[in-house]
Amino acid sequence: MYDLKHHQLQAIPIYSHSFEMIFNAETWSLLSEDSQAVLLTLLPPTAFSGYQQSIDASHPRKDASSPLLLLSGTLDPSVFTDAHFLFAMHTFQDHIFSGWASDIHTAKVEKSKQGICNGTLSALYKDKGWDNQNRNDAQWLTLPKSSAHAGLATEVKLMDLVHNVIIQVKDLILYKQNFMNGNIVIKKDAHHLPAVLLGHVPGNPDDSIWSITITSLSMLETALLDIDGWIEQGKRPNGNAWKSFTLWQWKDSNEELISLNERGGRESHGTLFYIRGCFYYDQ
Repeated sequence: MYDLKHHQLQAIPIYSHSFEMIFNAETWSLLSEDSQAVLLTLLPPTAFSGYQQSIDASHPRKDASSPLLLLSGTLDPSVFTDAHFLFAMHTFQDHIFSGWASDIHTAKVEKSKQGICNGTLSALYKDKGWDNQNRNDAQWLTLPKSSAHAGLATEVKLMDLVHNVIIQVKDLILYKQNFMNGNIVIKKDAHHLPAVLLGHVPGNPDDSIWSITITSLSMLETALLDIDGWIEQGKRPNGNAWKSFTLWQWKDSNEELISLNERGGRESHGTLFYIRGCFYYDQ
């Protein structure tokens, strides 16, 4: 019946009538006791007369000494007019009519499962959507195309950016790294800064603010991952730490910006990988 074509399905009486005409209290009474007994095993406790809602046995408030509720075994006729039952019944009829249980559809589902397991199945639009949400800023840079220039930019060190006032006091440096081997994303961000750090002349932070002395971004990344503790040292890839840090700083000295937006009114200037490349290229 499931493998028939659409026009053949319409000719079968079961598809030309609503399932409400087939599954109801009247047709139930026409079944033999043996048939009813088999079908009753497929129904939930809510379908029986005498059912009372109670706390699940796994709930901590459940009294272990309370007696078990014994159902009468008699079907409640109102189940056939229950909104949940009608919805499930109509959905089941739609699935049969659409061929969800047909051999053709089952084969397609199995093919999709195998494609997911072996990696041959790919939806390009989904891949692009994932890339847009998890993209590495280094892939969207407007740096020179020459690999020679990109390679020479590595001569610029973190201290060079500080000495040339590219990175300034009160800037925020945010960290984000995707670890594909463990399907983990580590973020170190400050969406809402403590009030003591919002102004251009920040006060002394409390004990919740940590201080660390570094000379390179690799040192900073190692310290952050050690504190986070999710990624073991042996499982950390030897990637470019410059691509994982983003610089946020004030656009100007306008005090009104301090109370606007998150991170004290600062704006993103891109990854330090991008900033380093621009600094080298503009020299």
